[in-house]
Amino acid sequence: VYRPPLTRESDFDAFWARTLDESARVDLDVQIDPVPGYPVPEVGVNRLTYTGWAGSRISAWWLVPPGYAPGAVNGRRPVMVFYHGYSGHKGYVDQYLGWALQGYCVLAVDVRGQSGDSTDPKAYPGGHATGWMTMGITDPEHYYYRGAYVDCVRALDVVCAQPEVDPHRIGITGGSQRSEEHTSELQSQSTISYAVF
Repeated sequence: VYRPPLTRESDFDAFWARTLDESARVDLDVQIDPVPGYPVPEVGVNRLTYTGWAGSRISAWWLVPPGYAPGAVNGRRPVMVFYHGYSGHKGYVDQYLGWALQGYCVLAVDVRGQSGDSTDPKAYPGGHATGWMTMGITDPEHYYYRGAYVDCVRALDVVCAQPEVDPHRIGITGGSQRSEEHTSELQSQSTISYAVF
């Protein structure tokens, strides 16, 4: 087994504690807009947006299962939060219908400034290679993934605030860049019940 030397900076925990504390002081400003006429009318299909790091507006699909679907306990349901891979987008509603029809609420998030609908108004200092991986990389305060990680944690705050959701039954999944984001979420949140990488 390869075990590289640990390179975590001495201020790592303090940096993330401060980052998450700053983020928690910003109103989520959640907006939920129903998608009228979706051809599976028993599933509540919505466009959801919330405020992310540095003023971004994060876009997501928000699906609410039909009342007859299994899984509700005292009127509250488990939720799955989906994050797409590098340079992708949240996908299409039909990709998540199976989860909703099995009784899960679903939040499928677009990562800031990539190929979906989420915005990224942040100005990153210095140059960078094509894509997002190196945007602001020379300064942890301004690094692109600082914001992307915060946006993912705020997605959990969003679902926990929804009346349909049981905050003790939260799952997260995704691939590619999402695996590292899952790891950061698991380290920062005790509310996650399960994660699929």
